[in-house]
Amino acid sequence: MSTQYEIANEGVYSENFGDESVVVNMKAGNYYSLTGMASYIWDSLSAHVSVEALENAIAKRYHAPTAKADVRHFIKELVNEKLIHPTLNHSNADSDFSLAPAAYSVPLLRVFKDLQEYVIGSVS
Repeated sequence: MSTQYEIANEGVYSENFGDESVVVNMKAGNYYSLTGMASYIWDSLSAHVSVEALENAIAKRYHAPTAKADVRHFIKELVNEKLIHPTLNHSNADSDFSLAPAAYSVPLLRVFKDLQEYVIGSVS
């Protein structure tokens, strides 16, 4: 059985700006910058690509020995930040490499907390 995630429904918003996705968690008051491979993974998870399909596709395309572990670690970070959660709605979506970065880089989640007082205050 494949593992799929979905974007947390309440208070999590994202926008893609080419090779960067900006994600806001209104409940936590944090915003995030995902560039390169991180943005690609976010977009793939948003399109309901399974973790296994994503890991295999990235490992095969980039021949990166740490790709699978990197993807799992990045997904764990997204879960810990309450940006995504497992879903029971499974689909057979495939990875779309037309939007993938040219070269592999370890996916990083850059967290910014400098607007917490403004973002959290606007949600109350």
